[in-house]
Amino acid sequence: MDEIHEKLEDIFGYAKQINESRRPVTGIWYYVYLEPKWELCIYKADEYQNISHLEAWIKYIVPKLVSFYGLDEKDALEDAYRGFPRGRVDINTSPEIINPSNKFMIFHGDDFPSGLNRITEEGKILNGFNLAGLIARGLAKFEFAEHETMDPGHKEVVESIIEAIVPY
Repeated sequence: MDEIHEKLEDIFGYAKQINESRRPVTGIWYYVYLEPKWELCIYKADEYQNISHLEAWIKYIVPKLVSFYGLDEKDALEDAYRGFPRGRVDINTSPEIINPSNKFMIFHGDDFPSGLNRITEEGKILNGFNLAGLIARGLAKFEFAEHETMDPGHKEVVESIIEAIVPY
C-alpha cells in the first residue's frame, strides 16, 4: 500500500509541476536586434522577481549586446533602455471591470520591428506568458500603451552604437 501511495504522490507532484509551468504569468519583454534578426526576450515576473524594463535592460540586454557586437560603449547603452520595442503583461485591476474579461492586459508601444509578421510575434508573446488559451476566451487583450513606445532619443543612441541595425 505504501508503494501505491508513493506512486500517487509522484503522479500528483508531476501534474502540479505541469500545471504550474502552464499557468498564465505577468512580466515584460523586449525585441533585441542581433544581426541579422530580431530576438524576442521574455522576462516572466515570477522568474525574474518582477523585473522592470530598466533593470532587464541593464542586467540582461546590455551585456547581450556588448558580447554579441563586441562593444565598448556599455555606459551609453545603459541609458537607452527605451531604444528597442518592448512591452509588458499585467493583470487588469481596473475598478470599472465587472466581469473577468480582459483579465490580462498585454501592453505594447505599437512599434513592433518592421519586417516581422505582427500576428506571429503576438503569438510568440502569448505563448511566452502562457496566455494563448486566455486570449481565445477573451480573458487577455493586446492594448497600446504610450509608456511602452520607444523613445526617439534612446533609439538614436542604440542605432549609433550598433550600426548593424536594420530600420525599425
